[in-house]
Parts: sequence; C-alpha cells; structure tokens
Amino acid sequence: MLAACALCASGAHAALAQQDRAAVRITGAVSPALKLSTVRITDGAGVHATVEVSGLDSAIVTLEGNGQGSAARITIPLEIRTNVAYELKEETLYAEGCAPDVIASANSIRASGAGVAPKAIDESKKQEPINFTGQMNPTGQQNAGVLITGPRVSLAGNFTSSNNALLVNLDIDLNNQTRGCRWRLVFRLSLRQSPRL
Repeated sequence: MLAACALCASGAHAALAQQDRAAVRITGAVSPALKLSTVRITDGAGVHATVEVSGLDSAIVTLEGNGQGSAARITIPLEIRTNVAYELKEETLYAEGCAPDVIASANSIRASGAGVAPKAIDESKKQEPINFTGQMNPTGQQNAGVLITGPRVSLAGNFTSSNNALLVNLDIDLNNQTRGCRWRLVFRLSLRQSPRL
C-alpha cells in the first residue's frame, strides 16, 4: 500500500513537471516602443527656435525670424530610442509671413553607448533633405517627409537610459531671409514604426 502511494505521488510529480515544462513556452510579439527626445536648441542669426514635446514619440518645433540675417543654421540634437525599425518624419503644420527656404537634413549619426544595436548606425539611412516651406501645397494641406530610416536602436535599458540612444543632429538651414520681414514656421517631428524594414 505504501509502495503504491509512493508510485502515485511519483506519477503525480512527473505530471506536474511536464505541465511546468509546457507552461514556459510563451509566444507573442513585443509591443513597439519608440521615444524621440530633443536637447537644447541654440538660436541662429535672427532666428529663435522652441520645442514642445508631444507624447513620447513626437515634438512640435517653432521657428521665428525677424529678417535680420540672410542665412542661418539651427541644429536640433535628437535622441532616438526604439525596439523596432523606425522612421523619423517631418510635417509642416503652419507657415506665416515671408518664411524663407527651410531645408532640413539628418546628420552626425552616432551611438550614445553600449546599449545601442550594432547595426543601428550602419543601417540607418539619411533620406534626401526636405524643404519644409516647399511642402505647403495650393490646397493648404501639408505633406510629410521622411528624414531618416533605420533598424532597431536599443538593445537594453529603458526610455531614460543614457547608453541606448541613437544621437542624430537635425540641421536646419534657412536661406534667403527677407530683411525686415518677420516670419513663423511650425513643424512636427515624429518617430514611427517603419513599414519598410
């Protein structure tokens, strides 16, 4: 009787072990996580720039000029963190006054530390420079342009880790400012999961 009970207990233990082994098989996909951060912007000649964060993955940038200079460059330092392939997009929201030609391009792509995926720098592709003011079409609608695309950036850490971000300089060149004419340009930068990678 004692031997039979021991066998029953042994059989039950084996059944539980099999259930435990089956239970560790977890399937599914990790939700996309993207964060776009900006660092302090330095004003250019006669141009003032401000950034308003809009959620985790976008920012609204306002440029205002007083027509005091003929040309200027504003650099917006960006930090990109993602666990999926991404694209950085720009959309012109509003332009008033005699806004000059505003050309933006992504440059100086580098890693912040060891938490960045090895391929993130080499496989991140800069797209053609975008003319922000040229996006405003006759119907008043705005077109969005892609500044940079790339693979997963962050291998570990979280949205506040210092070593898992891709650092990108967004250089904005302002040409042909009309002297004495004030202008204002508002655009959105957004980080999105890329459908192409």
